[in-house]
Amino acid sequence: CDNNNEAACFGLGNLLYSGEKLTLDRPQAATLFDKACGLDHVEACNLLATMFLEGDGVGADDERAVTLLEKSCNKRHFPGCLQLAELYTVGRGVDENLSEAARLFDMSCQAGIGRACSSLGSMFRLGQGVEKDKAKAKELIRRGCALGDEEGC
Repeated sequence: CDNNNEAACFGLGNLLYSGEKLTLDRPQAATLFDKACGLDHVEACNLLATMFLEGDGVGADDERAVTLLEKSCNKRHFPGCLQLAELYTVGRGVDENLSEAARLFDMSCQAGIGRACSSLGSMFRLGQGVEKDKAKAKELIRRGCALGDEEGC
């Protein structure tokens, strides 16, 4: 990690975050995830965003979480896009924007993330951020189930 190896920073951060093989140290894990994210390790960006959303080892900071998830999503790391979409649906750290949430859910669904398909299907069923379309809703919710999202089953 001292040599700016993002994978090493992420790996060490994970060990400190989980407390496996090393003493649990969430604040230090956050520091390492931040360094790895700065070196474009998108999984580190996602984990650090979750830490900021939960106030886990760091002070809660929804806006910082959004910035990290935007970075991850812009690099086409679709779990980050999914998390960002969920924040847009409730206006957490960003202004509520259901059409942006739908766009991000769609990207994540196309990448094979079942929960994104189910969430987008629910939006089509209710006409939230998209034009109401029960057939498309049903198709997306079925796809979500097929991709492993039990809530869509």
